[in-house]
Amino acid sequence: MSDEAPQSRPDDRLPPGGPPAVDGGNIVQVRQGEHLFREGQFPGAMYLIRRGRLRIYRTENGREIDLEVLDENQIVGELSFLDGSLRSASAQAISDTTVVKISGPAFSKTLDGLPDWLKILIRTLCLRLRTTNAKVKAPHH
Repeated sequence: MSDEAPQSRPDDRLPPGGPPAVDGGNIVQVRQGEHLFREGQFPGAMYLIRRGRLRIYRTENGREIDLEVLDENQIVGELSFLDGSLRSASAQAISDTTVVKISGPAFSKTLDGLPDWLKILIRTLCLRLRTTNAKVKAPHH
């Protein structure tokens, strides 16, 4: 078994040339070894990775546990951002990384145009994922 974090695959459904532009997003540069955010922080935004790689990990009993590695054209920090919970993991740059910061106002503007049932679906999926994460994180008896 490898000590390397599981690798997430980029979404193959993205159009050629990468994802569409993100309206209202700010470009953020994260140098290798720096953190984009840390576990326990308040989520002010979610991020679209444009270039580079991020290591996602949690800390348990003072030990870092790698969860996954995210690459270009993937979103990070979405669950905390969508449900308003504190960050459940940390994101650290494996290489110099460029992300697009998607803030609350930019996302709210997009949500305004969605039907209510889709907003409910998003909230439901977030709740189910949080519940599943809590069960996986809980000590086994």
